[in-house]
Amino acid sequence: MIPCEPIGTVRSPFTDTAQVPKGPGARHTAEGTLEIRPELEAGLTDIEGFSHLYVIWGFHRGESRR
Repeated sequence: MIPCEPIGTVRSPFTDTAQVPKGPGARHTAEGTLEIRPELEAGLTDIEGFSHLYVIWGFHRGESRR
């Protein structure tokens, strides 16, 4: 197992999952922000020079679907 530790927080304009567009044809036009922990911000130096940034995230308030 590889341990995973959060490096920041994703902020979204949605306050409830019912507000998120769902289903075929759903349009996802809302913008969010990534807030990186201050002690890790130096790792983003010169990030503008890259074409892609992959963000791996997990729902902390998600409901289990078992």
